[in-house]
Amino acid sequence: MNEPYEPAEDSFLLEDVVRGLGGGGLAAEVGCSTGYILRALAEKGFEAVGTDVNSEALAQAVERLKNVQGIVHVVNASILPFRPNAFDVVVANPPYLPEEPEFHDPAVHGGPEGWETAAEVLKAARVCLKAGGTAVLLASSLSGVDGLLGYADGLGFRLVKRVEYSLFFERLYCFIFRLHG
Repeated sequence: MNEPYEPAEDSFLLEDVVRGLGGGGLAAEVGCSTGYILRALAEKGFEAVGTDVNSEALAQAVERLKNVQGIVHVVNASILPFRPNAFDVVVANPPYLPEEPEFHDPAVHGGPEGWETAAEVLKAARVCLKAGGTAVLLASSLSGVDGLLGYADGLGFRLVKRVEYSLFFERLYCFIFRLHG
């Protein structure tokens, strides 16, 4: 199993966006790793549920979140194995770089074009979000952003806001989608 994904510029951008959301309700984070964003969700007043397949990351998340006020759960699971219409918000910083033939790291490579893992998150979010619910996803200019936006639209998500952050070699996007009710 790979090392847990440590917070970096993408995590900090996602945190800023999460802190700008209205609080309260039930939120899920897909790929919560060490719980950095789960903490922000709980501090905004959400009951927060994080999923990850890396048991070491989940152990670190439990440690990071032990003094957090509010209700936080971590689950060893892939994507969103939850009942339909359960969540108000789904958040994810999925692997978003295109695959490289000579090297594959599942923590950063999100498929041939880079957005395929994000598409799977949106597909699962479509089921477990309440009508009018919010999905927040990270993406990179190095991946097929237009493909992701088209896929989201086809699932019934409306792009509400795009927050951008420029790095030396790429632009990070944090998309806020609303599920049509």
